[in-house]
Amino acid sequence: NALPSDLLQKLGEAFGPNSSFWTSHNYSDGSSGKPPSPYFSYVVPLQNEHENDDTAKANQSVLMQIIRKIQQQISINFPDVLNCTAAEWWSHCRPHCSGHQLHFDSDDEGRGGVRNPVASTVTYLSCDDTSVGGETLVTSQSSVSKKLATKGWLCSNKRNRVLAFKGNLLHGVIPGAGAQSSHKEGKRVTFMVAFWKRIHVQDKEG
Repeated sequence: NALPSDLLQKLGEAFGPNSSFWTSHNYSDGSSGKPPSPYFSYVVPLQNEHENDDTAKANQSVLMQIIRKIQQQISINFPDVLNCTAAEWWSHCRPHCSGHQLHFDSDDEGRGGVRNPVASTVTYLSCDDTSVGGETLVTSQSSVSKKLATKGWLCSNKRNRVLAFKGNLLHGVIPGAGAQSSHKEGKRVTFMVAFWKRIHVQDKEG
């Protein structure tokens, strides 16, 4: 139980399968004949002693309370997240059989050189049915590795669980096992946050 019940409820309302977030972003999960939506994310500044009034106000939002709670919890194993200046967040709502290719989290999709976050996190928001959707796979292969991964770890989809890992590790999502028909109504809903010391922010698609 990573988040307090009130924050978990707010997060579930914001990104649940029936949330307006998905329609307002023209989000496609790939199940309606349209290809899955291209990747998009948002970047918010993290509080520091020199912050301006706008930043201070943003840090009081429910979203920032959630990001701060995640940051605080993972700082036990990743203390350097407390020195980060920005948090990048995004979300996915996908059908049972939809996986996600292995990839590295990187600034601007790796253009101009690979730059990785200090740590990346996944917060699971699906209903208590852990059989919907596949596990997150995190490997031992980093963005500077000269050899392929020799180890991997699976994390199952359990509501209010937060997975955290080093931001330079290769990872992805395993497709859910079994027929899609047995999970027709279920969606695998996740909320991701990556913590950065520095990140280039784009103000348009590209």
